[in-house]
Amino acid sequence: RMTPHPSVAPGAPAADRRLARDRAESLADSIRRGSAMLDSGQKALLAMIFDQGITLEQIAQLTGQHLSTVSQMLEWDL
Repeated sequence: RMTPHPSVAPGAPAADRRLARDRAESLADSIRRGSAMLDSGQKALLAMIFDQGITLEQIAQLTGQHLSTVSQMLEWDL
């Protein structure tokens, strides 16, 4: 769970909190729609990058693939 930015903390004006909540919900919806379009390989690649902090270079070394091949896996027509 994310910690709210100070501008949208409980003491911030209600309008600021509403705007921040609406933007966060919109972003979450976009991420859900985008991730539904990914295949299992793309999801695994993103998990390695964001959850484990592995670089594309490290993924290429681990998988034995060329760096450009790994990089191309991140190219989507969304």
